[in-house]
Amino acid sequence: MGFGALLTVKLRNLSPEFAYWLVTRVDGANGVFYGGGDMEFSLDPIQFNCVLGLPMGTQPVPSLNGNLDTRHRNIADHIVQMFGDSGGVSVQKAWEFAVGMRDGQGKAVATIVPIVTREEEFEFRIAFMIVILELVLCPSTDGFTLAGRLLPAASVAPESNSYDWCTFCLEWLKIWCKMFAHQFDQHGVVSGLGGCSLFLTVFYLDHLNVVPRQWCVMPRVAVWSQSDVDALIEADKKAGGDYGRTQMRWNTKNFCCVSSDSAV
Repeated sequence: MGFGALLTVKLRNLSPEFAYWLVTRVDGANGVFYGGGDMEFSLDPIQFNCVLGLPMGTQPVPSLNGNLDTRHRNIADHIVQMFGDSGGVSVQKAWEFAVGMRDGQGKAVATIVPIVTREEEFEFRIAFMIVILELVLCPSTDGFTLAGRLLPAASVAPESNSYDWCTFCLEWLKIWCKMFAHQFDQHGVVSGLGGCSLFLTVFYLDHLNVVPRQWCVMPRVAVWSQSDVDALIEADKKAGGDYGRTQMRWNTKNFCCVSSDSAV
């Protein structure tokens, strides 16, 4: 499927306070991360490949039902039929199927169900895609139900490696950051987050002015342990509880680092 790197992630918990602060540093309209002072980092699709190892295929990931051909519209309908409930497409149902807790009819099973047939592989790909889209790559403020705008994307799961998930995930992040900024300007606080906090966390920590961690290893998420991340986040915390204590830097050995006035 092209998402194998996500199975090797060592991080199990990301600080919601830190993720909230990171989103405040993103200019979603211009796709720029502000690192303090004159440090500005353009956010580019290639960075999602460097950080998370996502596929950068030639086909754009569909975001509208009208962009789907007949086959993928049928797959989208099948997703709703298989994992849908009164609230929409249930991420919980997809998760239970992906880890083998339920069979293709949605019935609970006592033991893990192995993938044997092509049909089972097809169903697994779809369930896995639903889970990683809503919980990791393109979270919405819900988390329990697949966002309606992600259903077309989930429909291409059977041939996911042919699609450009890096651009898709970046655009989703930018949209949510723009929505966040708008709500923050209006109310001074935002109740929920969207967009890939895992990407922002690794991207930010990789650019802190500390001893570099295994620059030869890609994707970057593979080099970060939970204890390393927790320690750096704690060291980055200011006395008042905000973050940004550690200065950021340009990492010239990291080709994922793009200045706001340059092109990849």
